[in-house]
Amino acid sequence: MRKSLDKISKEMNSTYSYGYSTPSYGNAPYSTPKSSDYYSTSTPTAVNRLSYTGSSDYYYYYSTPSLYSKEDQVNIVRRKEKLKSDIAQLRQRYKQLKLEAQKIKKEKVPEGEITFIQAETKDESSKNNSIQIQNLLSDLFEHVQSAAAARAFVSVFEQQLKNEEKQRKYFCDESNAIASLFDFTEYKMECPSIRCLEQKLQPSLREDYRLEERRLNKMNNELVSLACPTSLSSIQIEAATNVVKLTDLQCKLSTVGLHILRADVNHLQKASEEQEMNIKKKSTEVEYIRRKFKAIEIENQQSESAQNAQLLANESTYQQQFECLDREIAELQKKIDESAFHFDELEKSIKKLNEEKIVVASSQNSTAQTEESIIADEIFNDDEYEYEEEEIDENEEELKNWNQMNQIKENQLTADKIKLQNEINRLKKQYEDTKKKLRNDEFQLKEKIKRLYTKYSTCKKKIKEQYLIACSSSSNVENDIADVLKHIDSSINQLKSGFEL
Repeated sequence: MRKSLDKISKEMNSTYSYGYSTPSYGNAPYSTPKSSDYYSTSTPTAVNRLSYTGSSDYYYYYSTPSLYSKEDQVNIVRRKEKLKSDIAQLRQRYKQLKLEAQKIKKEKVPEGEITFIQAETKDESSKNNSIQIQNLLSDLFEHVQSAAAARAFVSVFEQQLKNEEKQRKYFCDESNAIASLFDFTEYKMECPSIRCLEQKLQPSLREDYRLEERRLNKMNNELVSLACPTSLSSIQIEAATNVVKLTDLQCKLSTVGLHILRADVNHLQKASEEQEMNIKKKSTEVEYIRRKFKAIEIENQQSESAQNAQLLANESTYQQQFECLDREIAELQKKIDESAFHFDELEKSIKKLNEEKIVVASSQNSTAQTEESIIADEIFNDDEYEYEEEEIDENEEELKNWNQMNQIKENQLTADKIKLQNEINRLKKQYEDTKKKLRNDEFQLKEKIKRLYTKYSTCKKKIKEQYLIACSSSSNVENDIADVLKHIDSSINQLKSGFEL
């Protein structure tokens, strides 16, 4: 009898655990229901005989279908897993978009930096070009000054040569006058010969005649000695030395002096020609540098236009990318809100199911208690009834654990939602900080442009001073220097307009 009662109690325990299933006939074991089945109220669908021998008693077997079928439960689980996978995908997508946004921000070159690089390159080129122009202008001024000094030296030397010629001509005229003064060759005193005079004269007269004749010869000799003196006086020696010097100077002037002067003049002419060639060479270099400036300016304009076009294209692409990112962030926010809404709906439905489950469990417990009391009066004892109550308590504990797990999942999803909202707020704050930083960089660049403009004004004053010096020293290169200054002003104005842009 005890064995039969134990067997019946096992059958009853198998029917009351988590739900009811159809008992097997004979001595076959009962099937255990799954933990996902729910309690429900229904009418008995089968009447079976008790399995112990010789018993004519019957018991009712309750086939209680759950509120949700297995397919619905599987669909709910699948939907829950799908929502989890969607949330994980959205998080992954959000991380990817965040990394792409950071990469784009790193790769993007700010407009202020581009303008700063352009200004720096133009400033460097203008510095180098201004140094070259200053060197060329200083060389040009030196050559012009040396050419002017050579021309002045030539004019002074020509004047000295003319004065020397006049002085030499004066000495020559004076020596010729002295020579003509002491030239007595024209004056020849010849007395006529008187023949047969000695015979007619008296001896005294003859003696006188001879004396006079000797006197005449003596005078002739004196005249000859005066014309060709053997011992010269100081005046005669000085005159002779002057004549010798004059002839010497005339010889030197005719032979050596003129050649030296001509050589000096030729040398100065060659030097002036070389200076002119150097000036032409410098002017060609200035023209080459001017053309180079124009080519560099055109190249800079082309590169600037290309960079501006590239900058505009990059700005448009970056703007589109930022708009796409904003749209994706909005879509992510929308999906997160939808997921949160679905999560809230699921939570509500789970709470509703728990409430219904509790109601059903209480109703089943009440019906089971009435039936158990009837059956217990007939079959079971008090110990078996206590065992069934322990089974119900265990089921309630499992339900509580399941509710706690659902509450933990709900808290986790809520925390994920708060985390995503905090991340969005952090990105917004980072965007505002980046905007502030860009504004500060723009202000610093404007200050640097102002300093460069003041430097430009000082350089312009220096160039004007050099221009005035060049105009005062020589007027031949005035037009070239004016063109160079105009070119420099135009390039600097273009640089200024680029800075202002």
